[in-house]
Amino acid sequence: MARYYAFLAFAIVFLLAAIAMPVVAHAERVRDLGSFQSVRSNQLTGYGIVVGLDGSGDDNFAYLTQAMKGVSGRFGLQLPAGVNPALKNAAAVVVTADLPAFAKPGQQIDVT
Repeated sequence: MARYYAFLAFAIVFLLAAIAMPVVAHAERVRDLGSFQSVRSNQLTGYGIVVGLDGSGDDNFAYLTQAMKGVSGRFGLQLPAGVNPALKNAAAVVVTADLPAFAKPGQQIDVT
């Protein structure tokens, strides 16, 4: 019986301590926790095909042929199997640009 009263006393003390403890919820915004130096620009990179080069394009490069087949497929043109187009008038190009922070639609940017 003494164990029962000891357990009961412990339970009452524990419950009183739990009730006496303040329960406070505290919220923080993410932007208040970190510091940000500034908004940064984004670098854009694109891959494309230039056509109409009058014989001065990339001739017989596998990546250009594969790219041309992919582009023509997107436009709904299907090249027959085994056909390897001669691409003397086309060249593969890579373009890059820096999109400044807070750029607006229609804003001009420098492309290299």
